[in-house]
Amino acid sequence: MSDTSTVTLDLARTNDDDPGIVLPAADRPLSSAEQDQVAQAVRTVNAILLRKNLEIAIELHRYVLAEFFGGDWQSFADCRPGNLPAFDAFVADPSLHIGREMLREMVKVGEQVQHMPADLAGELSVAKHRALLRVADPAERTALAEQAVASGLTAEQLAAKVRELHPPPPRSKGRPAHLRTFKKLAATYQAGRQVDPARLADEVSRYTDLQRKTAAERARALIALAQAVLAAMGEG
Repeated sequence: MSDTSTVTLDLARTNDDDPGIVLPAADRPLSSAEQDQVAQAVRTVNAILLRKNLEIAIELHRYVLAEFFGGDWQSFADCRPGNLPAFDAFVADPSLHIGREMLREMVKVGEQVQHMPADLAGELSVAKHRALLRVADPAERTALAEQAVASGLTAEQLAAKVRELHPPPPRSKGRPAHLRTFKKLAATYQAGRQVDPARLADEVSRYTDLQRKTAAERARALIALAQAVLAAMGEG
């Protein structure tokens, strides 16, 4: 029986694993048309995220490719930060309810669905589709999907099987596993670049008491983080 009617995803931006998903602002200001495009795209995608499970991936795939990449999958697959300012601004918009990496995965799932028998694709949850994203060969992917359905594999079991068949490459020796603090600083720096100092006082004046308290706590935490990093580098 299909499990596509069950919501199994939490797409909130705050749950993204990688804090480095906030993209740099475009080197040039967006045009008025691009700003309107970004605002409309944010509204549309946030509406899509209210749908159920696999429908989200399918609709995100259709919409994102059509809106920003002329419907061309390869253009999306090849896109890197800085290549398309309007798309960069869209995925970095704080009003968007999904982070860049999750958005990319969901669009990839939507593409994957196009290359799998419809009845089989519908039997898999989004989590199972995501587990299959690492399998490049369509025939092998379909065979694994059929096995997952026939054997009733969970998403975790399917992911483990994929890892067994396609183990991730070993990490380079001497390279830190995660530069999380650096990524957080980069994300904070880029977010700060998007703040207009001239409008800051006016915006703060309209904060509620709770927003003022929260903003003050976050600002102090950012100051403490910056001071800790400087101290660790001997530059405090």
